[in-house]
Amino acid sequence: NIAIQWRDITDRKQAEADGLSDLDRRSLDGLGLRALVVATVRRGERDPLWALGAVSASPRRWTPSEIALVEEVAERTWAAIERARAEAALRQSEARLRAVTEAIEDVFYMTDLDQGRILYLSPAYERLWGRPAEALIADPASFAATIHPDDLPIVREAQAGQARGEAVSSEYRIVRPDGSIRWIEDRAFPVAGANGRLSAGLAADITEAKAIARRLEESEARFRTLADVAPQLVWTANGTVPDFYNRRWYDYTGLSEAQSLTEEAWMDLVHPDDRASTFAASRRAGASGYYEAQYRLRRADGEYRW
Repeated sequence: NIAIQWRDITDRKQAEADGLSDLDRRSLDGLGLRALVVATVRRGERDPLWALGAVSASPRRWTPSEIALVEEVAERTWAAIERARAEAALRQSEARLRAVTEAIEDVFYMTDLDQGRILYLSPAYERLWGRPAEALIADPASFAATIHPDDLPIVREAQAGQARGEAVSSEYRIVRPDGSIRWIEDRAFPVAGANGRLSAGLAADITEAKAIARRLEESEARFRTLADVAPQLVWTANGTVPDFYNRRWYDYTGLSEAQSLTEEAWMDLVHPDDRASTFAASRRAGASGYYEAQYRLRRADGEYRW
């Protein structure tokens, strides 16, 4: 809000009416000032922030055009100050964002969906992709050339969802310039923007996690192969609930996998006279991870075998 005040400080009564004390009047008089017009900038009805004024060495009353000029200059000056403050706040916010995104190992990016431009790409891109960020920013379409050919349809589908303003998640492989392959988990989400539709995302290197998962699957496959060729009944359990039986178990009991993977199914096959001691022994295994018991188990033909 711009408030205009004008004063003829040579008139004692007028000066007092305008709120000037004798000290104020003498101070201005000592500066050789006889009249002034002031535009006070306020936020709301109170709390003046600053004032802009024009002064005269001769007593006078200010014309409407002169007052309007002071008001216009004050308004333009205030607008410039507000713009400078907003720009400073934006620079500070961007600096904080860069500090965070440059410290993390994942690639952070932001795109303008309407214009198809990359607005920001964190330095982690160059470390992970092994390519200059400037090249991708200059030509976003070149991103496809970094994707493993078999995974390009996955990336295209995710990009289509991203363009529709959806939150998307995908896993794909990239091919670095040296020919090495890395697995990427990419998550993008829409961001509200004042100047269009924006999307931000994080791309993480999950190559090691994929390798661990693959080794675990291979180890599980080897275990199942060895267990299936063993002549004994082999099983594993989570607590007292079984989660694996080998092929010999199914041949011996005649049960399906769905029928077998319950605590009750195993105990139902134990001879009634052996159930209490066998069940108690299996319960004790919860503390030690090991138990030993001898019991009779019913075969598919109904016969019990030790």
